[in-house]
Amino acid sequence: MLLRAFAQVARQAPEARLILAGAGPAEPDLRRLIAELDFAARVELTGQLSRPELERRFAGAWVQAVPSLWAEPFGIVAAEGLMRGTAVVASDSGGLAEIVRHGETGLLVPPGDVDALAAALLAPLRDRALAERWGRTGREVALRHFNADTYVDRIVELYDQSRAKRRPRSDARTTP
Repeated sequence: MLLRAFAQVARQAPEARLILAGAGPAEPDLRRLIAELDFAARVELTGQLSRPELERRFAGAWVQAVPSLWAEPFGIVAAEGLMRGTAVVASDSGGLAEIVRHGETGLLVPPGDVDALAAALLAPLRDRALAERWGRTGREVALRHFNADTYVDRIVELYDQSRAKRRPRSDARTTP
């Protein structure tokens, strides 16, 4: 889906480049599609990267795409993009819809909609100031909501709420 959307993006933004990080069983199909679309010079498949290498490679990105076809429970890749200060274009489903603030930190698109994904990717690619504004806002949101201290505090809060709702157990035994 992302490669097909990028084909539309490439026609309108010839300077755009796509970096795909990760590895998996779909890689041979992706390589075939890249060759079919004649994008070898514009699309890079990095394979699996260490965290420092991933951060180094994506530090200059204007936008990060997370075009999931299913409702991800959290969407850590989107949160990582926000933490990096990158505008995020993601599917409007599952946890992604809660992480990305449409029009503030990036854009949300219907899952599986190649045309909508292409249009959403073009918005920040055509407007560097917009991409940077979404990136700054995204980083602020991520620092406030997705840092380790916030998670620990939230887990403790949920644990306390659960304990408060639990009914006290009676250890008294009754005899018939």
